[in-house]
Amino acid sequence: MIRGSTLVLIAGIFALRAQAQTPTTASPPSNPRTPTPIPAVVAPMPAAQTSVPTIVLDSFDSVTQWTATPADGVEISVHSEENGAHGKAMRVDFDFHGHGGYGVIHRAFNLALPPNYEFSFAIKGDAPTNTLEFKLIDSTGNNVWWSNNPNFVFPKDWTTITRKKRQISFAWGPTNDKDLKLFAAIELAITAGSGGKGSIWLDDLVVTPIEPDTRFYPAPSMSASSQAQGYDVYRATDADLTTGWRSAPLRVTPTPAATATTVPGSVPPGAETIDMDFQRRREFSGLVIGWEPGRRANSYEVQGSPDKQSWRTLYTVNRSSATPIVPPASKKASVTASPLFRDYLYLPESDARYLRIVLISPENKAGYGIRDISVKPIDWAPTENDFFFALAKDAPRGSYPRYLSSEQSYWTVIGVDRDSAEALINEEGMIEVGRGQFSIEPFLYIDGKLVTWNDASTSVASNPEALPLPQVVWSTKDLDLTISAFAAGPVDSSVLYARYRITNNSRTYKKLTL
Repeated sequence: MIRGSTLVLIAGIFALRAQAQTPTTASPPSNPRTPTPIPAVVAPMPAAQTSVPTIVLDSFDSVTQWTATPADGVEISVHSEENGAHGKAMRVDFDFHGHGGYGVIHRAFNLALPPNYEFSFAIKGDAPTNTLEFKLIDSTGNNVWWSNNPNFVFPKDWTTITRKKRQISFAWGPTNDKDLKLFAAIELAITAGSGGKGSIWLDDLVVTPIEPDTRFYPAPSMSASSQAQGYDVYRATDADLTTGWRSAPLRVTPTPAATATTVPGSVPPGAETIDMDFQRRREFSGLVIGWEPGRRANSYEVQGSPDKQSWRTLYTVNRSSATPIVPPASKKASVTASPLFRDYLYLPESDARYLRIVLISPENKAGYGIRDISVKPIDWAPTENDFFFALAKDAPRGSYPRYLSSEQSYWTVIGVDRDSAEALINEEGMIEVGRGQFSIEPFLYIDGKLVTWNDASTSVASNPEALPLPQVVWSTKDLDLTISAFAAGPVDSSVLYARYRITNNSRTYKKLTL
């Protein structure tokens, strides 16, 4: 507690060192436009869900139709292997010999593409992280479409990679028609990121016609392992936050989350489940679950399936936080709509016909209660940044940095003269400790009430010692928070310092948490 006094905190010390990075070299032609990266692994869907069967492009029983083309100083070669994902496979060995470059493998085809499609192939590797490029080339050889995946981590076990039409963009070439209808070759390129040498294995290269992209899907069919009277499972998707689903009284004591051992995609004993059938294959990028206060799950999984037979775990939640405190006068709908009782699950590029929520451990013996389940479209959170924009939109203003509300915030630079490492501080007092590094934004609890930049009057102050050091001041009714930042030390090994000074301008004690 402080009274009419000043509390000074010196924040942790952050080294500002320039990090050397190995430059990457794209495969030819040079200087293609940079595409938007997409997640590396997307689960495939079986051909049974489409009206047209999957076309097998290469089962890799033979690799004689593939040719290898390396850049100068790079080695790459292809070999037949007996132990593929199914039958034989193709092994690709590469060695960058300590420098940048690329290695390309190429096979000729002549195939017309359906209006919408996806390519998939099985891959595993014993290789360092590098850039993986999947390319389609037209009959002229001059026009290229690609899926470019920097910092690709090659999986140790067989994993199926899927690339949908919307994930394959026009890369370069003279054509004016950017919609690829016929391709004459496929290339896979490994471009030096971390470089090094290694081997990757490929199998089951196929293309599958799929239904047209849409944002409109039929209402899902719902079922639950149990439900209390008056709380049937369809109430969890009726867009009414005053209704919801409740499980029946717990019949079996669930296995504690910390000791549960389950096979991925399975349902442990005592768990409750909610199943959704989308009626057709559906793409989505996230799931938002609104809980009934006092009936949250401390541990649960979200699982997806193409056929209701094989399930895989898409997301796992194991929480240890206490139940949020609900103010006595709060309305039911406003409480459920609060982010305190909503779980936002980031599921980029997800794809399933069936979705299952497996509730493993409740927060108390009352069982489970869900007010709302919202399946988010593919463009809701295609990237992590988009995901946080979505969170900030639903959260009280000030809970997230101002820029996540698409609002301008002015910055100034902090750093030692002639040092390549620099930090930034904005007019709300958020400090970005380095280029592409994490940021620190202060929050205050004053007598148990949360205060953010939105609750205070913020201003940029001059340094009282007349030093060229940036300062930001939060002013509330009774308190001032002054945020100062500076850098010191030799060039290339400078240190960033942040100071937070809290001044109590009232005559009463204040209990504070920074």
